Amino acid sequence: GKLIADHHDPFLDAIAVVIRDCGLAAAYKPAGITARQIAETLDAAADGLKEHSPNREEFVKRLTVAVRVICAPLVLGR
Repeated sequence: GKLIADHHDPFLDAIAVVIRDCGLAAAYKPAGITARQIAETLDAAADGLKEHSPNREEFVKRLTVAVRVICAPLVLGR
């Protein structure tokens, strides 16, 4: 609804700040990918996974994998 729509961009902005602050954005900078784009990608993944997951538990498992994939450069030290 309208309430969610009104808060969606500020939510993505907040996620982008965390992505920048933890150093993840720097890992993607050489590829021309911004913190906001990473946040939008995670948001899109969550939307798709929510639609295709049979229950909340499966959604959380699948989204955890998506986050781990996006955050891999931090773990790999790149």
